[in-house]
Amino acid sequence: MALDSGEDSRTVAGRYLLQRELGRGGMGVVWQALDTGLQRTVAVKEVLLPGHLTDAERADAHARVRREAQTAARVAHPSVITIHDVFDFEGHPWVVMELIRGRSLQEEIARTGPLPPERAATVAEALLEAVRAAHANGVVHRDIKPGNVMIGEHDRVVLTDFGIATMEGGASITRTGALVGSPEYMSPERLRSEQATPAADLWSVGVTLYTALNGESPFRRDSITAAIAAVLSAPLPPLPVAGPLAPLVAGLLERDPAARLTADAALELLRGPGAGRGAAGPSGPAGSATGPRTGAWAAGAAPADGTGRLGGHPSGPHTPPGPHTPFPGPHTPRPGAPGGFDTPHPSGPHAAPFGPTTPRPYGGSATPPHPPAPPPPTYSGQGPATLRDARRRDGAGVPVFIVAGALILVVVLVVAVVLVTRDWTRYETFRSSWYTVDYPAEWSVDDTAVRDDAYVRFEPDGDHLLYVDGWVNGPSDPDTSYGWIEADHREFQEDPKVSDYQALEMTEVEGGGFPADWDVARWRAEFSHEDWPTPRRYFATHLVTVGEETYAVTINVPADHRDDYADVYQRAVETFAPR
Repeated sequence: MALDSGEDSRTVAGRYLLQRELGRGGMGVVWQALDTGLQRTVAVKEVLLPGHLTDAERADAHARVRREAQTAARVAHPSVITIHDVFDFEGHPWVVMELIRGRSLQEEIARTGPLPPERAATVAEALLEAVRAAHANGVVHRDIKPGNVMIGEHDRVVLTDFGIATMEGGASITRTGALVGSPEYMSPERLRSEQATPAADLWSVGVTLYTALNGESPFRRDSITAAIAAVLSAPLPPLPVAGPLAPLVAGLLERDPAARLTADAALELLRGPGAGRGAAGPSGPAGSATGPRTGAWAAGAAPADGTGRLGGHPSGPHTPPGPHTPFPGPHTPRPGAPGGFDTPHPSGPHAAPFGPTTPRPYGGSATPPHPPAPPPPTYSGQGPATLRDARRRDGAGVPVFIVAGALILVVVLVVAVVLVTRDWTRYETFRSSWYTVDYPAEWSVDDTAVRDDAYVRFEPDGDHLLYVDGWVNGPSDPDTSYGWIEADHREFQEDPKVSDYQALEMTEVEGGGFPADWDVARWRAEFSHEDWPTPRRYFATHLVTVGEETYAVTINVPADHRDDYADVYQRAVETFAPR
């Protein structure tokens, strides 16, 4: 450390009294200091240049530190560190910045673990605003990572070391072949020695958000070489707890910089209702989009069945779930029926969607409590294996007469397509004191638990199940639908009978045709469970919280049949109505 005088004074450049070291890295040391001229506390960074530089390269590096600090000082944004001064002193460049009282995002993760999606969304918005402001002023950060993101007073998020942590362009300030920055947070194009661009910063924001949600970088490896290889080609590990941030993270971690989300597109996806449709980037490591919180979160995509009818936004921030006790729990009566109370609703959580042995599972029962219903009507002496087969056979008899001219042929083909793709399933409406919902008329109904537990199941056999459940939320239960999904998601991961679990979507939904007072969330996943006739399963569920009551509309079918039963599930969701 270079000082003006003795060790007792610790004054740099006759003005900055160094008080204590705040941190150090490969490119320098940061001190807390007193600006004796203005009598304010600041952060002072001593930039340490490598010893191998020639005099000309060292002079160039000093000039670039000064130039980039001056440029960064023009970036006026609450989420960008403020630069106060830059100077050379005893062979090293020094930069004076505002002092952020708090801790880095890296320290926050180490202390409390991964951030919940709603808090990570706040960090995401601040980082995206910061890089957008910097890029507008010609500044590329080049070293965005959790250690360079500060969480200050009142949860202010600040990106530090703009244009200072790494210096590229002009003469190299590293030895040939060396990397400046943290490889696991660097973009693929930078690792290929291409020029750093704004898109490279957006990749680093994506890795930082993934780390905030997961607890560690997806490209963390035991060696630098392995980390570089992972960034360049390793598949992105699933991020099932990303919630509404899944499509944002995936869009930022697009390896092709031309397809990567820009800062503007990422902020639009994060904030705007209906935003993100058609935006660059895939749908996300955890499946399709998960929807924005009003005014802050990203818009959701259409459901996997392609109907496009249930996209949207979440209902708002949710409280982290409390203890998740086995269902059924104690029953809480609901007022409204003659005599002051209707039939009782169960209190407390429902059973998580595991396997057939769970009393009220998203998985249902492989051995139904009643004889299997007869198969659907047969055609030509053979019944269809799936609903789609039935629909195809219903449309197979469309006569196609190629009379004359292409116009008639087109009309006939259009009619044929409509007949084949239309859902010909005949539905009936199930009515109880709790809700109404449509189900396939040919399916059997088990409503023996509907009076006490608001639970009914519909099934054509022992391997396909549609069910509706309802309960009253207890004091320690999640108070949002998404909170229930998070709790059940954790149970899935811990259940010893469940294997190969893959969350495809965990979504808060707002709008989509649902009433404004409904808190709606959507969850889709695949998993394996040996107790089922077909072990590899797919389930989809909509959870609806209305006041203190929560309902689940769920389908569980063999994974290979998920598309065949999409219409049945969609019909149930669209017609479900609490009473």
